[in-house]
Amino acid sequence: MKHYDWNKTFSYDAFITNVCGARGIGKTYGLRRAAVGDAFKEWRFVELCRYASQMEAIENGYFDKLQENGEFKNTIFKVQKHCAYMAHVTEDSQDAVWQHIGYFKALTNMATDKQTTVSHVKKVWMDEVQIDRDDKYHRYLPNEYHTFAKCLSTIMREVPHVKSPVRVYLMSNAVDMLNPYAENLFGDESIPDYGYRWYKNKLVLLHYVPPVHEKEYREDTLLGRLLGDDPEADSMFGNKYLTDPDKFVERKSSSARFQFALVFKGRRFGLWLDMKRACMYICSAIPANTTDVVTLTMRDNRLDYEAVRRNDSRLEWIKDLYYMGALRYDTAATREHFNDVLRFFGVV
Repeated sequence: MKHYDWNKTFSYDAFITNVCGARGIGKTYGLRRAAVGDAFKEWRFVELCRYASQMEAIENGYFDKLQENGEFKNTIFKVQKHCAYMAHVTEDSQDAVWQHIGYFKALTNMATDKQTTVSHVKKVWMDEVQIDRDDKYHRYLPNEYHTFAKCLSTIMREVPHVKSPVRVYLMSNAVDMLNPYAENLFGDESIPDYGYRWYKNKLVLLHYVPPVHEKEYREDTLLGRLLGDDPEADSMFGNKYLTDPDKFVERKSSSARFQFALVFKGRRFGLWLDMKRACMYICSAIPANTTDVVTLTMRDNRLDYEAVRRNDSRLEWIKDLYYMGALRYDTAATREHFNDVLRFFGVV
C-alpha cells in the first residue's frame, strides 16, 4: 500500500507546511521516522498538541510502530517527562547511552513553558489541526492560532537576519476548511484542488493529498463497509471536504440598509436588511463610527454597547429569517462564525 511521500514535501522547504490527507496514509508515521533520521545528525523535534491532557495518549507507545517494522536496527527509544530519547545498542554494549531527540509540548502549557529551553530543533509539528464542527468532544482553544504562533516564537528564539533551521508541519484530514490555521495562513475560503499550493509569498505550503487507496478502505475494512455510501466516508477515505463554501454566501446588495452591529465572543457582525429581496446580509465589517452595537454576553459588554437578552425582538427577527432561509453572508468564514451566534440562540 502506498504511503505518504514526505521526501517530496520536504524538498519544497516551506517554513510551514499543512498536509491535508486521508486517514491511514502514513502522515504521522513518516514524519516520526524522518525525525529519528534527523536525530542521527543531532537534530531534535517538537510535537505539539492542544491540551496537556492529550500528551500521555500521544507519548504512549510513540515509537512502537517504527520498532515493530524494524526501521532503525540496534536502536531503542523511550519517552520520559515529556521528552523523547534514543540509544544505540549492540551485543557488545552493556549500558545504553540515551540521546535526547525530542520534546512534547501542549499549547495550553505554553504560558508556563516560556522559560523552558528547547535546542537543536529542526522539525515542529502538530496533528489533527482541523476539528470537525460536529465533534462535541474537541474544541479549538480561544485564540488558538495566536497561541500557536507564540509557541513557535518560544521554540525558535529567532534573531533578525538569521535564517532559522526550524520547519513546521501541520497535519489534518479534510473535515473543515474554515479553521483558525486555514483562516490565518491561507486566507482562502474555497476548497483547493488536489496537489501542492503556495501561500503568503511561498512562506506557507498546502498539500491537499488526493486519495491513494480509497477503494481498498471502502471495500476491505469493517469501517468502510459499515459506512457504505455515507458522506462521512467521502471525508475519511476520499479526503473530500463535505461543506459547501458558497452556500448562502453572496455579495451584499446595494439596496440593503444597515440595521445594527452585533458582538459575540469578540467578533463583530454588521446586519443589513434588504426589504426588496426579503433577506438579511451578515457582514464581517460594520460602518465606521456606528453607535448601534449590541452584545449577547457580559464579556463583550462596554459602556458604549447595549447588552440585550436572547428574547430581544431584534434577535427573534434574526431567528425568523434563519428559519426562512433568508440569511446571507459576505464570506463563508462569516457564515461559520455567525453559526456560533445561532447556536447561542439554540437554532442550529
